[in-house]
Amino acid sequence: MEPWKRNLYGRRAMLIRALAGYAASAFLMAFANTVEQLFILRLIQGGVSGFIAATLAIVATTTPREKMGYAMGVLQTSLTTGAVSCRPGLWRVFGRLARYPPSFYFHVRFAVHRVFLG
Repeated sequence: MEPWKRNLYGRRAMLIRALAGYAASAFLMAFANTVEQLFILRLIQGGVSGFIAATLAIVATTTPREKMGYAMGVLQTSLTTGAVSCRPGLWRVFGRLARYPPSFYFHVRFAVHRVFLG
């Protein structure tokens, strides 16, 4: 594949698009007034962000074969640790200190930063 096509259709571009979709939906969640609106935005967020598939594809294609098990193990451990251990505690702290809209802004700021760093 030609280099300009790789930038448009490659795995890295897929990951950046997923991150941009996550950032946009998280930003809109800060303005949700009802539980139904938040639920619909979470559904949209699930549809537009595909981090796990994108990161698995990138790790699988860039890691040497003899280190594949280690790399996949580190990736899955980091995903699980973030989802199970860190996220509920951080949401509880942000929810009590600053209410929920600022916590969505917190996520959006980092996601947009990563999109533009590309």
